[in-house]
Amino acid sequence: MEKILVIEDEKDVRENNHRAADSRGFTAIGAENGALGVRLARELLPDMILSDILMPGLDGYGVLATLSQERLTAAIPFILSTARVTREDTRKGMDLGADDYITKPFTRKELLNAIHTRTGKQKFW
Repeated sequence: MEKILVIEDEKDVRENNHRAADSRGFTAIGAENGALGVRLARELLPDMILSDILMPGLDGYGVLATLSQERLTAAIPFILSTARVTREDTRKGMDLGADDYITKPFTRKELLNAIHTRTGKQKFW
């Protein structure tokens, strides 16, 4: 079963993302901040990471920058999520190596489509 690491400081959003991933056969693992997310990524080597950008401490850009420089985590597909939708914000994430960028609020279907596209899973809806 594929593992998705969800890094999100807002508990309700983190839990909603968990439920969405779980409903399609993924195992979701949660982290409430960037530092914990980096630690879990190194330990568990998930198949994908979905990370919020705006978090206290280490933000999503920092998580992506850190993990993209490490041999074991650099190739993990990485989706950034945020309510910030400026061209500069999107470009910064893509320049750091993000595989996708999903803007909040997003629907369950949008999230699952992004996950399935990045994991190569077949869509079932």
